[in-house]
Amino acid sequence: MLGHGPREPKIEITHLSDEVMKFTLFDTDVAMANGLRRIMLADVPTLAIDLVTIEENSSVLFDEFLAHRLGLLPINSRKVENYNYTRDCTCMTGSGCPFCTVKYTLDVVNEKDESTLVTHLDIVCAELEDGQQEGVEHLADRENWPVCVPSEQGHGMAKEDFAQSHGIPIVKLKKNQHFKCSMVANKGCGKAHAKYNPCQTAVFAYEPEIRISAAMERTLVPDQKEQIVKSCPKQVYEIADDGKLVAANPQV
Repeated sequence: MLGHGPREPKIEITHLSDEVMKFTLFDTDVAMANGLRRIMLADVPTLAIDLVTIEENSSVLFDEFLAHRLGLLPINSRKVENYNYTRDCTCMTGSGCPFCTVKYTLDVVNEKDESTLVTHLDIVCAELEDGQQEGVEHLADRENWPVCVPSEQGHGMAKEDFAQSHGIPIVKLKKNQHFKCSMVANKGCGKAHAKYNPCQTAVFAYEPEIRISAAMERTLVPDQKEQIVKSCPKQVYEIADDGKLVAANPQV
């Protein structure tokens, strides 16, 4: 605890990639860290498929199973702030409008002798009706459509091969099997349903503060220091150039 004074938390990002973000939170307490964790899981809005209408399914999987799998697909939600919650939208229609919903279609027929894998890369954003695109800036550019597709395709790889190797599996079709459905995605938060969670998991841990007693360190011979370094599987300790034992990697 920091006492009764005002908290001024600071964040230092230590790792950032397309899939993982790690940061260190300073000058605050565990309540703030846990609050951030809960916000990231439950209060960050995203887009997720909420309604699935299956028109044809001759695969081995049940309709309910496939609808559940489609609902858990991650959707590009970078433009989620441009959408309204369906409960707050002024369209007042049961099917929604471009300001509160996104419509997708999936239609795959396997005409080959070998089985084919239907992935999320086979999902396409439904075409907008005439006049519906007017005033909808977030749908004016195809790259801004919230479709769950990667930003780049593998170099020298055919589109079909790329989908088979990089797509999220939905169902496998044998010869002459057909799967066709339409989907509607809307805006929501993780506290309403787990499918709206923006991240797979969010955890925090205390940063260790390792202190080596200088008086005790001076009593160690070089062999004992080497044994201490080798005894730690995380390789936290090292022997400095001056021969002292130091905690070089306390955060591993």
